[in-house]
Amino acid sequence: MTQQREDWAAELARQYIEATLNVPVQTWDRYARQGAHDLRFDHEGRSIAVEVKLVVDADYRALEKRIAKTGYVRDSRLTRMWDLRLKHRARVDQALRDVPDLLMHLEQRGWQDRRLLHLPKSDPVTAAHLDRLGVTSVWSQRPTLKHPPGFYLMPEPWGGWEQGIEALPAFVSDLLAEPHMARVRRQLADAEADERHAFLLLGWEHMESVLLHSRETRELPAAAPKLPEPIDGLWLASLSETTRVLAWVPHRGWFEGRRRPKDLES
Repeated sequence: MTQQREDWAAELARQYIEATLNVPVQTWDRYARQGAHDLRFDHEGRSIAVEVKLVVDADYRALEKRIAKTGYVRDSRLTRMWDLRLKHRARVDQALRDVPDLLMHLEQRGWQDRRLLHLPKSDPVTAAHLDRLGVTSVWSQRPTLKHPPGFYLMPEPWGGWEQGIEALPAFVSDLLAEPHMARVRRQLADAEADERHAFLLLGWEHMESVLLHSRETRELPAAAPKLPEPIDGLWLASLSETTRVLAWVPHRGWFEGRRRPKDLES
């Protein structure tokens, strides 16, 4: 499954580069060859190697999928409708087992509609138990016909809202320097090419991907990213079908890419 996702991501990146530069782009790593980068093309007399990376959080997506499958949990022992947020690596099965008794306890104490950070002072044992379960917030309201007494488990929000397009250079600079990006850097270091580009496809769980959704503006970042060795150039897109495609190379700076040939302006 992981290899299929990587192949799909590389094909998407190949199409975006071809549409942007109007040059043929070769799928270089066809058989999961050890040390082979994903794509290769020639542009303006230079050979360019590209490594593609899906920037998603598998643990977060697994948590969201498990929670979505669970849905709203009715419990006649409760009198309120509760909303609980879980850390990204929390165990949903353990939370489902322990949360009902904890919520009953909170209702009996009359503790409701208060922020979780105040609980350790009045009930440190319950606060510690919730923390072990990965619960980051708890809130309740009166039940409704649609939602009788019970509770929702929800994933903790991912990331935070950024100020604007200038958040992208800092985000990708930090991201490419992280340890889990070592494979991207290694694959490009082994490439025999004049330039080495990283193509990042950002998943929806990263708030920075929202900056790639708007087609109402052609605004580009002013700051250059600080790319770690051996990366010379950068491509960015989200997984949305309407994503903007942005690219940065030293001799040109930031420029707008294209999703497919018909996106090219006349």
